[in-house]
Amino acid sequence: MTNGFDVIAATRQMKQAGFSNRQAEAVVGSIIKSRSGMATKQDVAHCWRVILGIILPFLVLILGVLLTK
Repeated sequence: MTNGFDVIAATRQMKQAGFSNRQAEAVVGSIIKSRSGMATKQDVAHCWRVILGIILPFLVLILGVLLTK
């Protein structure tokens, strides 16, 4: 399984639909290649944590400055 994609099941399903082994393997290979650069849920969550870690302190600082005036 690659990135949540079940290669064996996909290949089997294509063969059952009439694809030759070569055709099924080519399609699955293309799918895997196209998905290789996609961000996972964990990647997106990490980005949000980094963004919030940078922005949140500035927001607190600005709020503190505004409240002390």
